[in-house]
Parts: sequence; structure tokens; C-alpha cells
Amino acid sequence: MAEAYHLLTRKGKDKHSGKEIRIYHIGFLNPSGTGSYIKMKSTGIRVGTKEAERQADRLAQKWLKEGITSTSKISLKEYFLNLWDPDKSEYLKSKQSETGRTYSKHYIYNNRLLIEDYFLPYFLNRKITTLEKLNHQNLLEWRNALSAGDIQPPSKRKNSSRKQDYILSPASVNKVRQAVWVGLSWAVEMGILQSHPGLRVKRVSERKQKLASREKRANAILEISEAKRLFKPELWKSNYSDDFVSYAAALFCFTVGARIGEARGLLFDSLNLDTGFCQIIRSYSDSEGLKPPKWEHVRKNVPLSDLLIEALQEIVDTYPYGTPGPKDFVFPNRKSRNKPITAASLSNGLNRALQRAEIYKKVRFHDLRHAFVSHAMHDLPSKIVQSIVGHNSQDVTEMIYSHETDRDRKDLVSFVQGLLR
Repeated sequence: MAEAYHLLTRKGKDKHSGKEIRIYHIGFLNPSGTGSYIKMKSTGIRVGTKEAERQADRLAQKWLKEGITSTSKISLKEYFLNLWDPDKSEYLKSKQSETGRTYSKHYIYNNRLLIEDYFLPYFLNRKITTLEKLNHQNLLEWRNALSAGDIQPPSKRKNSSRKQDYILSPASVNKVRQAVWVGLSWAVEMGILQSHPGLRVKRVSERKQKLASREKRANAILEISEAKRLFKPELWKSNYSDDFVSYAAALFCFTVGARIGEARGLLFDSLNLDTGFCQIIRSYSDSEGLKPPKWEHVRKNVPLSDLLIEALQEIVDTYPYGTPGPKDFVFPNRKSRNKPITAASLSNGLNRALQRAEIYKKVRFHDLRHAFVSHAMHDLPSKIVQSIVGHNSQDVTEMIYSHETDRDRKDLVSFVQGLLR
């Protein structure tokens, strides 16, 4: 747990002699991590011996357990904005040290933005400015207003007054709620709040949204016959210099089940065209650069189809920066050697190929991964599929083939090789 208080010394007067002495005071820290104190309390214990210091420290811990720290001075705005500030937040520092995981700047920024847009304006407009004023009723009313689309974020007021332009999906409502609930739970953990004021304010149902999303996603899945038509190399060739790279990256995602960030983060040190296997150990995002894959799930010995190997070999032979090195991107950006092809270039290349193949489904680049999973589930055990695509639903995902049999491996290689034949 992060530091909750400081043991301080302040000037005081002896009750009997009236002489100036020093007294131990407790400064209870603001849990948002700003270094400010939310309450200062005198212990009445005179500074002097080690035992006196230990006694003052025990008293501080007793007060902390009793919830002596008052929330009346904690600004709602300051608390939540600092909670989602990577430089000031004791919560983020504490959780990262406990779990060993690093929260991405994108994740932190998004949570801060949700607080600024959908939480703070609602309560500040109602003169609810401190933590102590949050309770079950006003948090329930806020969640209901959020779900009904009655909260218009300041950032969108200038662009549109139409409710449908800023109403949130159930999943997004729950994301905003989670950003707030993290802060309230942390305040309880730090002894700032005696109990969670929104504990009985539940998440909104996402069932209808999930069903609609599942149906929409199913309609974007490429059938094998469509995939065979789409991945004819001649359909990808045009005046756009990145089209063949887009073709190879799309083929990679469809035959390996990779995410677009994992394709963009693939370096030559993770690729072995001689053996026909690769490792998926990195992902790439424009805001953070190279980072571990989602859920930090590394997949090793991922088989490559012969068709994909041919495409990757052509990339090697025509690499824009000469012979590629181990740390070069497999799917390069022609404007910068230190970056991979842009996500926009990949999407544009896919859309042009879909039109030429006369496939009129709304297929996103990520849907190529969904297609792989869909087809693999028909032919392979679910544990193998979950391993190869790095799903978070099973423990076997930390390293592919760590427990699978030789037969499993042969079946997977056979499936990948036969996918587009």
C-alpha cells in the first residue's frame, strides 16, 4: 500500500511549565498523490525518545483504521484528475509495482478523459465538489443519466447538439463507471472513505450490445472461398507502393490470427523463413511504439503457410532500405525505417482489394483475425486456437506449445498450410 501519512514535528507548549516544546503531529496524505495533506492532527506526544516516536506512529495507524481522515477537504476534481495522472498518482505507482504491469499512457489518458467529460461536469454543476458528498443516490442518478445519454461532454458541445451524437453504448457507460469506481475503491483502501458509496450501483447490461456486435462481426467473417479470391496477389497491385506490404500483412493476420498491432510490431528477429515459424512477442501502437502484445501473451513457434513465406520473401528481396537487419520492421514504412507501415495504409490496401475481389462485406483489418479464429475452431481443439491467437481465457497462452502434443502441432501446421489451398 502507498504511504498514507507522515510523522511530523510541530512547535507546542508544555501544559505545566508553558515552555516551548516539540510535539508529534500526523499529516494524512491526499491519496491522489499530490503530496498535500487532507488532515493534520496533533498526537500530544512530546518529541524526545524512540519510544515516543513509535507511540506516535501507533496512534497514527489507529486513527487511520478508525477513518479519522476527513474527506471534507478533498476536492473531487483534484482527487480524480490526479488519480489518472501518471506523474502524480500513487494509485498507478502502487498497482504497477504490485502487479509488475505497466499501464499504457493511452489507457491512463482515456480514463482521465472519461472523468473530465462524463463525471466531473455532472457533479460540479450540482455543487457536489468533495468526496464526502458522493453517496449511493447521487451516484445511481449519475449512472442512469449517463446510460440515458443525458450527459453531454464539454468536448462535444460545440460540434453537435444532437443527443445521438454523444450517447454512449452500454460498454462505454461501464468504462466510465469503472474509471470512477477505481478511485472510490482506492479511497477506501487508503482509509479516506470508510465505505464505497457506489458499491450497490451496478454495471448496466451489455447483453443486447454484445449480441448485435456478435452478429455484425459474423457478417464480416470471410468465407474460405472469399478469402481465396481476396488473396490473389494481382488484386493488391496498383499504383500504391504500400499495397504489396498490405497484402503480406493481411495474409499474415488471416493465416496466423494476429492482431494488426502484432503485425506492425513484427521484427525480423522474430521471423525464420527457413524453418517456417515466427514469434509474436511485440505489438506496435503509434502512441507508444513497440510494447508487449495484449495481455503480455507471447506466442512462440507460430507456423507460417507457404503462401505467406513467399510473400515475406518478396518483402525481403524488395526491402526499401537494403538488406533488412534483425531489428527492422517486417512490414516497413517507406518514409521512415524506424516505423512500420501505417494502420491507415493497411486498411486502405485491404479495402481496395475487397472492391477488386467484389467482396462487399464491411471487413476491417481486425476481422481477418476473427476469420482465422472462426475457421480454426471448426478444425482444431479450442485450447490450441486460444494459444495461437493469444486469448486471455486460458492459462496455456503464456507460451504456445508449452503443453501441446506433437500431434497438436502437426494438426496446426496442416491447418495453416491448407487454409487457402
